[in-house]
Amino acid sequence: MAIEYDPLSVTRRATADDETAVLAVDASVSASDPEGEEVLREAIRAGECLVCERHDRIVGVLVLKARRFYGRDFIEWLFVSPDARRQGVGRALMRAAIESATTPRVFTSTNRSNVAMQALLASEEWSPSGELDGLDEGDPELVYFRSRSGRSS
Repeated sequence: MAIEYDPLSVTRRATADDETAVLAVDASVSASDPEGEEVLREAIRAGECLVCERHDRIVGVLVLKARRFYGRDFIEWLFVSPDARRQGVGRALMRAAIESATTPRVFTSTNRSNVAMQALLASEEWSPSGELDGLDEGDPELVYFRSRSGRSS
């Protein structure tokens, strides 16, 4: 089922035909992280990858892993094409993930240095859940959650 977020964009589940376009959204994944490429391929095969399409071009990608984080759904990846940032693509993908979640609460995380993602999470009423050290040296991972009902409780 496609989820409309504006007249120019559609958010939907990725298909095998989307693989090349998904990998192209953030070329740095392909260039520097072969493991990341495989994560995206597996997510597409498993039906865990959502895309935002604008003018027949994929401009955003989100990976939602069912029950991956202590039995709760977890948004593992969110990428927006550099030329589509700050245009509601990330917001549309986050909302689509909440709508398609299999658990009452959804979790995600971001590095402390990722101020843009923290701003998106705050604007969408995600609540801080904790902090993890040791994943990226000197840049702790901040964990957030949101209930499907829109309330943090």
